[in-house]
Amino acid sequence: EKIISLRMMISDQPGVLGKIATLLGEAGANILEVSHQRMFLDVPAKGATLDFVIETKDAVHANQVIEALKSAGFIVTRMTGSAGSEFGTF
Repeated sequence: EKIISLRMMISDQPGVLGKIATLLGEAGANILEVSHQRMFLDVPAKGATLDFVIETKDAVHANQVIEALKSAGFIVTRMTGSAGSEFGTF
């Protein structure tokens, strides 16, 4: 549960990726991998999908990181790393 994968649908605007990276850093998460997709996907115009693989301290910390993103207005889907559940939208 230290390594988790998150997916976020975002508006494709300057600064959004930077804001998310800052939020993750401030929450104490380490970004291991990021993928930004805006072509050939079922996303709205001016939208993009971000997939993050992050390292957290433990399951409690992972939930705190997700809550920090959610509190900033982002919709987060946990793709892996969840005990007992592979997917969950927060």
